[in-house]
Amino acid sequence: ARFGTDLDLRPEVARDALASLGAQLDLDPVQTATGILEIVEEVMAGAVRRVSIEQGADPRQATLVAFGGAGGLHGAALARRLDMAGVLIPAHAGLFSALGLLL
Repeated sequence: ARFGTDLDLRPEVARDALASLGAQLDLDPVQTATGILEIVEEVMAGAVRRVSIEQGADPRQATLVAFGGAGGLHGAALARRLDMAGVLIPAHAGLFSALGLLL
């Protein structure tokens, strides 16, 4: 697969890395990838909880705005972990970080 014009995507390299890591844990590559996602999402949820509490806000009363390249991937899982009211994924969510940089 190609990304843009000059970067080769090689999913087999990622698959091999997941297989190698998973072998140490007696997990297949899919279980390993799922475990990584769960850890990443729990760390993100912890950060949201911490920041919310520091600011006196209750995430359960909020709607998560999921943006960035992986916002759509993590948004629903984060909202579920935080028992949030809902998730808003804006159009062109992957461009929000670049837009913020420009502003």
